Amino acid sequence: MTLDSRVRQARRVALGEKGELWALTKLQKLGLNAYRTSRNAKNVDIVISDGAGGRVFDLQVKSRDRYKNWTMSRRHETVIDPLLYYCFLEFDAADQSREPVSWIVPSEVVANALRESHQAYLSQSPGTRKDTAKRNFRGDYTNRGLIEKYGPGWLDEYRDAWNSLLT
Repeated sequence: MTLDSRVRQARRVALGEKGELWALTKLQKLGLNAYRTSRNAKNVDIVISDGAGGRVFDLQVKSRDRYKNWTMSRRHETVIDPLLYYCFLEFDAADQSREPVSWIVPSEVVANALRESHQAYLSQSPGTRKDTAKRNFRGDYTNRGLIEKYGPGWLDEYRDAWNSLLT
């Protein structure tokens, strides 16, 4: 591994940690009991409880600060659990002091978007595009021909939807 690739990897890990800590703090400010899982826990970064022995659910945090996509994988197409939500965070690379923009999205919505957009990607050039494990989650899949369902603004209903975790 070259020095440059080690720096990129360390930067990705630090951005992920930053996102998890930000989400954890946000959840605690909302009055929820939120706990980070171990780093290698599958599909879950934070476990959340209302504190009254009631609702318990999971959150997976994805952070970005430079690109238009959140990088995910093939396995996320099949992770559907009514008690699992994704917290997508967009940090401002130019102004690290600004609060990130956040989207709270149910796992079924994420899985469907990843699966449908990847199939659309493959069908656009079936002879040249390879089916790899990488998937991209984004706020606009117009370039995949999915403007009706996943065009500009399709994620708007999930923006700052922290209250969806309270009901």
